[in-house]
Amino acid sequence: MFTVEQRDALRERVLRLARDDERVVAGAAVGSLAVGGGDRFSDLDLTFGVAEQARVVDVLADWTQTLIDELAAVQLAELERGPTTYRVFLLPDLLQLDLSMTPAAEFRPAGPRFRLLFGDTASGGSESPSSSVAGDLSISTPTVAEDIFGWGVIYAVYARTCIERGRVWQAEHYVGAVRDHALACLRRGAVGGAGARLRRPFRRDPCSIPGWPHLHGRAWGASGGSRRLRSRASARGGGGASPACSCHRGAARRAW
Repeated sequence: MFTVEQRDALRERVLRLARDDERVVAGAAVGSLAVGGGDRFSDLDLTFGVAEQARVVDVLADWTQTLIDELAAVQLAELERGPTTYRVFLLPDLLQLDLSMTPAAEFRPAGPRFRLLFGDTASGGSESPSSSVAGDLSISTPTVAEDIFGWGVIYAVYARTCIERGRVWQAEHYVGAVRDHALACLRRGAVGGAGARLRRPFRRDPCSIPGWPHLHGRAWGASGGSRRLRSRASARGGGGASPACSCHRGAARRAW
């Protein structure tokens, strides 16, 4: 598991990328760490405003290549919400970076968890679709096989974090999401593409998140209620209870 020092070093490296890129005119921290919250398991969320004469897609492409070459980052997923484009990266030791970029004319807070680091926000309303979305349970099911795989990995990391925080039932929800996305990946053949990219920097099977089998057992064994659920699930031939959110079940259902 990553350390706070590793996360701080990543933050400084990404901010240095922004300072050295004249196309980037503003930047902010978002999420729990932006307002003094979070803990040692919190991921890093940074968002940037891109100058009018530049294209978000070009800046993201250049930054992505730098993160891959220098830090062995793996791009897990990409998502667009209004004018904002998000990319989720996983680095060694399960350090997750949620990076987003918006044209400067529409770069503004989407909620209270926003702390401007440099530059200016756009004038006008304070509401924007550019809030952090990596953990949003209402996302549309991806249609690209590699994106389905990427979200499955994201949910596996979330499950690990929930277990570390003692949020056992939330962890179980994400374990179910991992299972459903894995089924969808098998149907669409995603593991051969995105899975190969994940294996290279981590040198292990993408389904073998460090400590995952042991932690999975801890999640199910934490209470009598969870043991009863596990028993019923085993009788059905499944690994656990279905997730509460229909969007995860839909990932497998629509893929099949």
